[in-house]
Amino acid sequence: NSDDVSQYRIEADGTLSPLTPATVNAGVAPWSVTVDPSGQFAYVTNQVGDNLSQYRIGDDGALTSLTPDNIRTRPGPASITFVSGDAPLRRVARFAYVANALSDDVSQYRIEADGTISLYNGYTEMGQGLLTVLIQFAVEVTGLPARLFRPKVDATFALGCGQTTGSRATL
Repeated sequence: NSDDVSQYRIEADGTLSPLTPATVNAGVAPWSVTVDPSGQFAYVTNQVGDNLSQYRIGDDGALTSLTPDNIRTRPGPASITFVSGDAPLRRVARFAYVANALSDDVSQYRIEADGTISLYNGYTEMGQGLLTVLIQFAVEVTGLPARLFRPKVDATFALGCGQTTGSRATL
């Protein structure tokens, strides 16, 4: 119940030896650890804290918190999975999926080559500031800086989001 992550080195004989420091802080009730396809970053789901902790993996295997250290999620994140996109040997995450146990849903993110996160919607931008609101919404939900998000309009999603009428839309 210490709300941290223990970190170890695997010795040649298969035994585990604690790294320095032996633990790193996580959020409330850390649940699972996932490493991205590049092997450079680790993410911990904090099921009670409704967030993910994010870390850089050092050359010695030790974890160092990124900034921000926690990203808000939907209620009860249980696991996170990364998908590399089209090429099976590609070592750059293209998509991230977070299973949310308490809200019974999955959050989906597309990660662009430059590290930004695309926010897709099917509404029409008619000068009403819809794309700005979409970024503000993402910042509020995740706690990440606005510069990481790129709003995109894609008619593929139009049926699931309704019409843009009277210069209003609901996200």
